[in-house]
Amino acid sequence: MTITIPTTTLSDALALTARATGRSRPILAHALLAHGVLTTTDLEIRVSVAVGGGKAAPVLLPHGKLHAIVRSVSGADAVTITPGATTTRVTAGRGSWTLPTENPGEFPDAGEINVTPLVEFAASNWIALARQTVPQVDTESSRYALGGILLERDAGELAAVATDGRRLVAVRFPCRGDKRSAIIPARAASIIAQAAAADPDAVVSIATTHAELLATVGPVTVHRSEEHTSELQSRFGISYAVFCLKK
Repeated sequence: MTITIPTTTLSDALALTARATGRSRPILAHALLAHGVLTTTDLEIRVSVAVGGGKAAPVLLPHGKLHAIVRSVSGADAVTITPGATTTRVTAGRGSWTLPTENPGEFPDAGEINVTPLVEFAASNWIALARQTVPQVDTESSRYALGGILLERDAGELAAVATDGRRLVAVRFPCRGDKRSAIIPARAASIIAQAAAADPDAVVSIATTHAELLATVGPVTVHRSEEHTSELQSRFGISYAVFCLKK
């Protein structure tokens, strides 16, 4: 069964999912196209984008090679993908390419995701939040809280706080809901902002548990599962960030 996807849709999806390809295992350099959704993961962050193209059987393709092909045919209306037993044919415009395929069953499964909604943002608000907070985190620090953005919902507003231990930035937005907080890793926040910039009319929905983050932006889903993506970490809250500044 052939899969036909508008070129711009596939190009945008490949650009975003490139943020979550991995190098630790060869299979992580591939993109899974299954049931109209393109997915990549580096085992820390998983990015999925609905691209359409029908409900064809899953196919696992080398992300970098497919991305290069799609960039080279930007003038074509659509890209057609025809999976075979060991190879997949990609056609667009007057061009045709053959790519190797891997067993889709080897692609890491996300497993069961059970999260609780935390907050919803207009896309423009999340972009503003990320622009002000992401540059302030310390991604090299061994202290987890310094590599993320604290979202704390309380008293009718949501505070987003980031610090590198020397400077602190706090951004506030109106928000309804009971007191609750979570730390969003800076890289995940940046990927969500990139998705929001591509769909400025979308709503950014953030849901978390003690160990997971799930964000949706229009056709995009960003999932991060790790022990440290945790509300337990945010018990220190803004006071922990202030403590880091005092140090």
